[in-house]
Amino acid sequence: MINKGNKKFLKISAECYEIAKLCDLIIEYIITSKDCSNIVPKIILLSYFPDFKLSERAEKVEIDDSDYPHVIYTKYQIANIYNPKVRFSFENVDIAASAIYYIDIRKMEE
Repeated sequence: MINKGNKKFLKISAECYEIAKLCDLIIEYIITSKDCSNIVPKIILLSYFPDFKLSERAEKVEIDDSDYPHVIYTKYQIANIYNPKVRFSFENVDIAASAIYYIDIRKMEE
């Protein structure tokens, strides 16, 4: 989910079964990268039957399950350890009734 060269992706979408592992790798890169300027600014992940765990580094966590039955919204932010002003927002939507999990990752303005 990294841009290289002259052509820059503005958004990447991926659908897979191992979304939890992919999300963990993205979070780890956001946290530990010394240069986050090459990370795609919007990443969308979709999965079925995920095994997702909220990162220990998650900040400003908001969990809302009031809108629809069997749907849980989780919003949080992840900051870079070398430059805490570099943050990414995460919005996870867990639709339990259909076993679908959606993650929207966006680079926040500094």
